[in-house]
Amino acid sequence: MIYLINRMKEILKLLILISCIVSCASLTNIAPGYIEAFKSIKVIYAGYEDTISKDTIEQIPYASALLKIGNGPKGLIILESKVNDTETWVSADNVFFNLKNGKIIATAGLPNNLVGISEISNPNWNEIDINNDANVYSYYSYDYPVLNNLRLNVIKKKVGEQKVDLLMGEKILILYEEEVSNEYLGWNFKNQYWVDKSGFIWKSKQYLSTKLPLIEIEVTKKPAL
Repeated sequence: MIYLINRMKEILKLLILISCIVSCASLTNIAPGYIEAFKSIKVIYAGYEDTISKDTIEQIPYASALLKIGNGPKGLIILESKVNDTETWVSADNVFFNLKNGKIIATAGLPNNLVGISEISNPNWNEIDINNDANVYSYYSYDYPVLNNLRLNVIKKKVGEQKVDLLMGEKILILYEEEVSNEYLGWNFKNQYWVDKSGFIWKSKQYLSTKLPLIEIEVTKKPAL
């Protein structure tokens, strides 16, 4: 009985914390301090941390997304900050992902991190025609092993409209693909992006290199800004 009373007190404190955080995050849906934010999210999960449902997402006041790395389980990431067009998303275990227009441009907290991507004359998705691919160069840098400004050839192409089943509902999105290669290293990999007509990426499958596992991201609550 004492345990239950103490447990209820802890839940009440965290519920009060949620109400405070919600009032701060309601305008931007950016988590004001991700550690406290994930504490509040655990209350919403109500002991079922491994289950991420539509109802759970709707109760979370922050921009959120599902993340899956390789064969690992799906986890939740929330928007921690946004500077200009670069967003920083973070997981409960302190792994950070910098996204620019939906594309991963840097990571932190992984065994091998992408330090940055520099792209030359990168077109917007809606500038790519289904009969006219875009060919650009990107420069990738990694921290382990250290590799700076590796030049990769990137062919961007529009595949066409698809009906996509997302956790929060079905959407008609346009699939774009990137074919990334470096002939000298023998690197070849393909990234996929499902984009709405405004240019927002709702779902993606991205490789950071041929040596690293696939990263899948599905936005469950779109950033307000």
